[in-house]
Amino acid sequence: MEYIDKYANDVLRLCIYYLGGMEDAKEAFYQVFSEAAKANNPSRTELFGIVRSTCVADIFPDENEEDLYRFYFGLEEEEIRAILGNKAMAGV
Repeated sequence: MEYIDKYANDVLRLCIYYLGGMEDAKEAFYQVFSEAAKANNPSRTELFGIVRSTCVADIFPDENEEDLYRFYFGLEEEEIRAILGNKAMAGV
């Protein structure tokens, strides 16, 4: 329960960001934490990767994803690459 409490707000915000609405985001939220439990409560970076996969972000690419993770969540380049994969740091 501590794990969910620690990351719940960030996960819900990302789900809303990717899916655009609260109803879809709530469903994705539960899926994300279900996957996280199967992965034995992964790190924050890995959890964000699960959010992205769950919300099917690759189908709807977003040019602002790097900035979202860098400025809003304070992640470093290596963490962003881990989440975004090959798309990461395209402008660098």
